[in-house]
Amino acid sequence: MLGTIIRDLYGKQEIHEIKYALDDIASPNDTYGFSSVGVYCYFNPEDSTVLYVGLARDLTQRFCHHNGVIKVKPESCKVRETTAWFTEHETLGLAIFVQSPLEQVSTSRNTKKRGKNTGEHSDSPLEGLLHATTMEGILIESYKAKHGSLPPWNKTGASITGQGLATTGGYNLLEIMTGKVDSLILSRKTLRELSDDPTYLEFESLLHGGRTYATAQHAGRGMDSLAILSAMDEITASPFLADMHTQATWRRMLDSQYLFLPSPAPATEETPGCLKLKGKR
Repeated sequence: MLGTIIRDLYGKQEIHEIKYALDDIASPNDTYGFSSVGVYCYFNPEDSTVLYVGLARDLTQRFCHHNGVIKVKPESCKVRETTAWFTEHETLGLAIFVQSPLEQVSTSRNTKKRGKNTGEHSDSPLEGLLHATTMEGILIESYKAKHGSLPPWNKTGASITGQGLATTGGYNLLEIMTGKVDSLILSRKTLRELSDDPTYLEFESLLHGGRTYATAQHAGRGMDSLAILSAMDEITASPFLADMHTQATWRRMLDSQYLFLPSPAPATEETPGCLKLKGKR
């Protein structure tokens, strides 16, 4: 289940930094961090408008296609659009919507490795890919319902499954991804900051469990930051859901007030939805 949004802004000279960070925290070859299977959004950081919504089995590889690191046919990616973008703008926004590494499926980079293991992260059924395909459809169709057209860089519509689930809540996720609205479903740190600091990645991996737990409890309705906090309290208070290490990590998060940090740029402390709670819980 997709439960965590991570955002970063990058310039033309920072493409390889983003590539490294993506492969560090969402590699198809690792069992920590997040799955490589997810949904992503390119956006204009100057006004938080959506440019493109897509999905990938391998977020790193797809980023490389779109940004010219790996050469593929231009019509099969958005390299023309990103190249043109950087001739007129200094930065481009990227947000990824990710899921647990338990949802990992086969990719071109891990097929041989998977053939040697004993069924770990099985490709049958393709839940991780199904979750991503459905969410892509929800986001694209929610945008279309709001604006009457596809995002500027999208040329085709979304999956039938996702189309039928498009709601105003789906559009709210796009606003969180692009920085118009804040929520604890969004990482408190950027993509590169998570890659640079194992503590931040540990915090966000733990929060991912609370996010997906809250989503399941609320069936996607009325799911906000307070619902995530409540879910985390419930999880960490239960000896059946959390071990001592998980409980200690949660306490470290509360003591450091990590949860109350403003979300990454282009959002600010005044962005709607930002937690205003001060002091220790």
